[in-house]
Amino acid sequence: MKRFKDLTGQRFGRLVAISPTDKRECKAVVWKCLCDCGNVVEVSSGHLHNGSKKSCGCLARDNCIKNGEKLSKDITGQRFGKLVAIRPTDKREDGSVVWECQ
Repeated sequence: MKRFKDLTGQRFGRLVAISPTDKRECKAVVWKCLCDCGNVVEVSSGHLHNGSKKSCGCLARDNCIKNGEKLSKDITGQRFGKLVAIRPTDKREDGSVVWECQ
């Protein structure tokens, strides 16, 4: 089995590689990474190396705020099956806002 390059402690934009996971994406190791904002995300080494993933999604949010753009679609009160969206949280998953639902 081919060994992977140890990225532990290396910085990629706002992400710092913490540890490899057992997951693979297109044969690339998926790493658990800590974002400067405090979120933990899993990112393939391919995305880290080519620069397509530089944060948990907070970078895009910060750029929107800086440029005065709307952050995301407001889905407050909308029903999704048995869930109703209450408010957006500060958490991001794959760059998308995580909503608090009831």
